[in-house]
Amino acid sequence: MVPDLRIAVTCFAPDITAHLSGYASIISSQPDGAEKEWCTKLLEMVKFFQLTPKSDLAPVSTFRSISPQGKSSAADIIPLKKEEIDRIFEQVPWQEEIDMLKVMFEKIPSGAFRELAHHLLWYAQELCGDREPMTKESLRIL
Repeated sequence: MVPDLRIAVTCFAPDITAHLSGYASIISSQPDGAEKEWCTKLLEMVKFFQLTPKSDLAPVSTFRSISPQGKSSAADIIPLKKEEIDRIFEQVPWQEEIDMLKVMFEKIPSGAFRELAHHLLWYAQELCGDREPMTKESLRIL
């Protein structure tokens, strides 16, 4: 039997802060529908989350990955404080909703709206896991 030597290759989303105003414009230009409604909710979730400083809790583990270019990297998994989890609870979609959105957003045609939908969904997934969103900026090259 040949051993499975595949290595997980991952990509991280860039920090979302610089994109928020542009995302609001793109979303508002979309026709009414579920995709626009959900992207509006996710954008509001990110803005609401950003009202508090980053968690100062110690990392609970480290996520190690290999970039598509073959570089090894790591990012700390930093949990959110209980107060922050409670504060954002109503804003963050449940995992079942996130899974549904993954399917919905895959049907959006290529372009800026699709890219922003997936970027916002990345943050929802991270917050649903009660942790600081891991971004390209949080990666350390090993």
